[in-house]
Amino acid sequence: VVNLITLVRFCSLQFVEETGVEGVWLPSEIANNLKRENNANVDTNSGAESDFDSDDDDDYDEVLESEDEDGVFIDVEKCTYLRSFPAIQKAFRLLDNDNLEMERIENEHEIYLTNERMRVSRIDIENYLNDDNRQFSVLPEVWKAFGTACAVRYEGILKRAAIVGIDAERLDLLLIDYGINIKSNASEVFSLPNEDVLCAQPSLIVVSLSAFPNCHFSRIQILRQLLPRGSWVHFVKKQKSKETPTKGELYFKDMSSVSDRVIEEISRLRLNIDCRDIVPYPSLPYGQLNPTINNIDNFIFLYKNPSLTLYKKSKLVTSLY
Repeated sequence: VVNLITLVRFCSLQFVEETGVEGVWLPSEIANNLKRENNANVDTNSGAESDFDSDDDDDYDEVLESEDEDGVFIDVEKCTYLRSFPAIQKAFRLLDNDNLEMERIENEHEIYLTNERMRVSRIDIENYLNDDNRQFSVLPEVWKAFGTACAVRYEGILKRAAIVGIDAERLDLLLIDYGINIKSNASEVFSLPNEDVLCAQPSLIVVSLSAFPNCHFSRIQILRQLLPRGSWVHFVKKQKSKETPTKGELYFKDMSSVSDRVIEEISRLRLNIDCRDIVPYPSLPYGQLNPTINNIDNFIFLYKNPSLTLYKKSKLVTSLY
């Protein structure tokens, strides 16, 4: 009986959904705690954790009032905002009967999948964000830090995003539910209220094909042709693979191996995968090519996306300041 209870508790922990981290983001409070000089505030608590007051402070056990820019007193407890998203669900925690669909393929080591629950969650999130009765505040300057949760309009629809790069007037953003990187004017990026629907895990799973030790442009193109968005797939993780992206193999609906099909296509097309030249037939003379590409021997094409940091473990992202 004891062993059964222990097993039930373990399973409940394995499949419980994580939620985002909220924080009180009032300019007057930030000013008293912000220590951006000389990277002094970098820590390992959570995304942009060092920019905001801890919710565990005794000062927040009671309702506080603070004065906003217009001199109006507002309730602190009613002004909390989401400061970071939870880590992405790991593929090894999926149930065997989960119906996975292809979302997008960045490369062999960065493949984004969704299941029905995630797709429903994404619809709920975007219905909330795009409700005509809701308005969102522009993200303040002092809240712009790596990992900060926010919202941005993409293709006419407000979507959840996280900051992955900071410029003078523009921000590099990761659309957390799509795995897409975009740029946006800072004035068009909005803070997110701490609402349950917005605190959900990213509506994605990231996996990697263990059959291919490196990435190649030709292989990526074949994968995208074989698995367009919406394709049904089955994923089997590689034994002992618990990292993000999780290594393993993808299978078609007929349970044939995706990697085997890719290898067959490469053989049929007689492609030279060992070729390192990423511009095989340039229209410009070789000397006029981009210097980075020109010097092929010193050019390492890694296909690595720094935004994956946000998916791996949100509690380890820190402020850039």
